[in-house]
Amino acid sequence: MIEDGGPAFPVPSDWTWEGISLRDYIAARAMEALIAEYPTNQVTTIVSSAYEFADAMLAKRIERHP
Repeated sequence: MIEDGGPAFPVPSDWTWEGISLRDYIAARAMEALIAEYPTNQVTTIVSSAYEFADAMLAKRIERHP
């Protein structure tokens, strides 16, 4: 399983909904930049690349703060 980094915007522990994961948040932000560079018919490439960026960022984060 891919580590998702936990919630991007944590909420108090008594809430049952945690929101978007940090992995999804990073991927969404990466997609903003990728959409500007790729033709719109490259959706699969954009999504795959965005999650590759997110996974690389989370791996580096875990490496630096185990």
